[in-house]
Amino acid sequence: MSERIFLLRLTDMLVVLGSLYFVGSWFQFNYFYIASQHWIWVFVLMVYLAVFGTIFELYDLNKASRVDKVLGNIVLTVTVVVLFYLLTPFLTPILPNNRLQIVYFFLAILVPLFL
Repeated sequence: MSERIFLLRLTDMLVVLGSLYFVGSWFQFNYFYIASQHWIWVFVLMVYLAVFGTIFELYDLNKASRVDKVLGNIVLTVTVVVLFYLLTPFLTPILPNNRLQIVYFFLAILVPLFL
């Protein structure tokens, strides 16, 4: 694995975690929050992001130069990551009562990856 791919993955993970932390601290977002008691939530999310980003060729440097391919792959990756994260009952938080928080969770991951 080249250092560019490693740095791209690391940057994506840090940006997504920063976005989720920002959304959790500024808005009434209770579904996913970063705390020492819930470190497994963060670990599972980062593993899903790395695995599905690799499967959907988010980190293929040859295809990363084409914006039209990358945008579709980002949407597909984030959709599958959020779906798998929501459907992993023992390692992730329970579903929120306010279902709109799932949309916020999706957007808090999607927007930073687009940027």
